[in-house]
Amino acid sequence: ELKWDPDRLQMIKIEPKKTSNVSREIDKIISDYKNNRFPEKVCNLSGRVYQSKEVVFYVNSVRMINSIIIRNELIPDQVNIICADTEKNNKVFAKIGHSIGKAPGRGQPHKMFTFCTRTTYAGADFYSTNAISVIVSDCKIDSLATDIRMDFPQIMGRQRLKENVFRDECIFIYKLSD
Repeated sequence: ELKWDPDRLQMIKIEPKKTSNVSREIDKIISDYKNNRFPEKVCNLSGRVYQSKEVVFYVNSVRMINSIIIRNELIPDQVNIICADTEKNNKVFAKIGHSIGKAPGRGQPHKMFTFCTRTTYAGADFYSTNAISVIVSDCKIDSLATDIRMDFPQIMGRQRLKENVFRDECIFIYKLSD
């Protein structure tokens, strides 16, 4: 029997969004951020308003990341792509003028949009002061051997800074089979 110290437990708030089109939901979020419509959170004690000016998308498809970037006309200055650093993936992103990046270290600059594949779930630490996590599950993606929900604990542990008031929250966009 495992008994965890209650102070070590991380309670997660998941905002589920069932959809028939995950791309449309992602595009809405990107449009809001590009147009300076950021999610906000008010601190109960101080009344201070915090804005999330960064979003980390967890998507298990390089092809989907590529199409999101193209469709939303995102430029390299706006996007960080973290996936397997393979010749195939490098070619995919080079064709659209992008390249594979890495998770910024503590104190390093972050980009507005970060796209991560499963490569990132168990190893990258993010030190953003305001990023929100968006987890995307599309049952039609061929590369999914298991549902992304199995990776929630790993994904939600990636945001390391306690001062990020969005670190314990995620938006879960999912599509079920037709």
